[in-house]
Amino acid sequence: MAAKTHLALLQEEPKGPLIVRSVPTVSPGKGQIQIKVKAASLNPIDYKQFAYAYVSDKFPYIGGGDLGGIVTQVGEGVTHVKEGDHVCNAVFNFIEPMSCSAFQEYSTCDANPAVKIPDTVSFSQAATIPITFYTALVGLCFPTLLNLRWPGDPFPTPNPTPILVWGAGSGIGRHCVQILKAANYSHIIATASPHRFNDVKSVGAKAVFNYQDADVVEQIQNYLGDEKLLYGYDAISTPASLVPLVKIISPGGTLATVTPQGQDILPFEGADIKRARTFLAVILKPEGRAFGRKCGEYLQKILEDGPYSFISYREFSGGLAGGGVQKGADMLRLNENHGDKIVIPDI
Repeated sequence: MAAKTHLALLQEEPKGPLIVRSVPTVSPGKGQIQIKVKAASLNPIDYKQFAYAYVSDKFPYIGGGDLGGIVTQVGEGVTHVKEGDHVCNAVFNFIEPMSCSAFQEYSTCDANPAVKIPDTVSFSQAATIPITFYTALVGLCFPTLLNLRWPGDPFPTPNPTPILVWGAGSGIGRHCVQILKAANYSHIIATASPHRFNDVKSVGAKAVFNYQDADVVEQIQNYLGDEKLLYGYDAISTPASLVPLVKIISPGGTLATVTPQGQDILPFEGADIKRARTFLAVILKPEGRAFGRKCGEYLQKILEDGPYSFISYREFSGGLAGGGVQKGADMLRLNENHGDKIVIPDI
């Protein structure tokens, strides 16, 4: 018999403590699936929401956008996954009902981004993938954003167009480099912390610069010489990254950012470049669902073909009640994770 209630980690009020409570278990409707969550990971949006209600004013609030688990029920119209499948999924509780969230025992969520994972991929590994991978792929390839080559298409001839990924040591940035490499772009430029240089080069970057260097703008400009830089992806998207980037991207170029739509950051005022705001939840919108499913099919293929180079991650044990979510949120807030994803296994 299907469960009527399950446990969730939630906030009852803005800035309140994270507590475990029983919540109703929701059966999937049309286009949805129910997943028994086995592992979930944190994103920066989680600590921002816990600290100051960044994206949602709905309470009780259940966080978490990345999960790995087992499909327990399938709603009408869903054909690409079935009951019993091991999957990863990206969920969006700021546009979906709170029952989709990852920090609970069961998630009832939109099936469109869900991807079947092979036996060689653990639930913890699966939980590191969806949000960062989809954010990278949407920003790089969605028609109204950078609109670059699709990595699943055959491109026998390398494309020497220079493309800059700022923050390539992050989860999103590292996926960007891998996706560009898969699309046979041969001139991928990146920034990262020095301890990430070798890793970023190993997944496809031709040149890597230390974003912390005071003269990083001049270093990249000197490296490029007279060559124009018309494409950039800012995987960080704070003033600290945007200020140098608007100096590096050539006039007429396009810079993809990952800050929420509607959030204006001053360095763009007066800059002769186009800003492409990466709104990941477009893959659940009518204009983006087909593209989202295409992304999911590509992700499933590369996981099955393997071996896939996963983002580095740390596990905090204890499930929902073990304090790992709050500990991970604090690490993200203080930037003490050093690019690692924070995963909560055994939910």
